[in-house]
Amino acid sequence: MSYSNVPRRARPKWPLAVRVLRLRIVYLGLGDKERALDGLDQAYEAGSQWLTWLKVDQMFDPLRSEPRFIALLKKVGLGSASKP
Repeated sequence: MSYSNVPRRARPKWPLAVRVLRLRIVYLGLGDKERALDGLDQAYEAGSQWLTWLKVDQMFDPLRSEPRFIALLKKVGLGSASKP
């Protein structure tokens, strides 16, 4: 859905955690794993529910061998970095 024709004040307000996570996904796409992991840590601290997808979403595959990603999975309660 495009919001280009909707006045800014009428557009949905995304929670900060979602905005941070979306930006960090861009960094991941650019190959900047450190910034992507920084954003995932921020999303965790903000209580983002989107982190429940970390273990199954293929966009996070480049991070699966990263120690910080593995630690984040454990903090979220998802266990190891391998997909089910």
